[in-house]
Amino acid sequence: MRLSISKAWEETAAFVSSETRLLVPIALALLFLPGVVAGLVGPVRSNETPTTSFLLLLFAELLIGVIGQIAIARLTLGHREPVGEAIRDAALRLPALVGSVFLIALPLSFAILFVGGVAVAMAKSGGGQPFMAILVTLGLTVLIVAALILGLRCLLNTAIAAVEPGGPVRLLKRGFALTRGHVLKLLGAALLLAIGGGVAIVALTSIMGLGVRLALGDPEPWTVAALLVAVVGAAAQAVFSVLFTVFFARVYAQLAAGEASVPRSAT
Repeated sequence: MRLSISKAWEETAAFVSSETRLLVPIALALLFLPGVVAGLVGPVRSNETPTTSFLLLLFAELLIGVIGQIAIARLTLGHREPVGEAIRDAALRLPALVGSVFLIALPLSFAILFVGGVAVAMAKSGGGQPFMAILVTLGLTVLIVAALILGLRCLLNTAIAAVEPGGPVRLLKRGFALTRGHVLKLLGAALLLAIGGGVAIVALTSIMGLGVRLALGDPEPWTVAALLVAVVGAAAQAVFSVLFTVFFARVYAQLAAGEASVPRSAT
């Protein structure tokens, strides 16, 4: 299976420009509006501790956003269905996708916490033996590299969940099979998108935040200032999320086409 990053990007640009009427309602409802709500009601200062209700709101925003990404991937991969049906079908596939993430994230998180706890204990006891310090550092490095590689191998899971059946284990197996031999290309593409998108989002939100503070003072929850900052931040993040999702859906289409054909339904 061959993979062309430039072809995937060309297909992404063509799809986004030609199918705006399909993408905009999903992006507005499931990516933009939840981001605005979270930004409007949440803490805006770095020294503020998030409340439990705000963390639950962020979790809900994340799940709604994932549903939006699955729906966008379905449309990208040829499912020309009404927006409402695309969202419904995406919601049905959410448990499988979230489950595949937890199967990878939970063991890694426990391993990193364990090694990190050992490092903290050694630091409190005066550093411990040099050999043990080297082992702990090596262990953390291995775990971080493993997390990066596993994350890259799961980049296509949203697209797979959108158009293929199966539970979390099958999604992981399918993602690993499709990405075999393409990790470096996927790393380069993900870095370019993340860096470009991150710079744009930070620049927009920083400029908007500065302008709002000069004109209206510090943003406080449920104020016009907070609303303006939230709107700009949510819009930038929604655009990035759409591009990211469409791009890796096109990558999936390339790799899946090398086998037989892109499956047509996941429900």
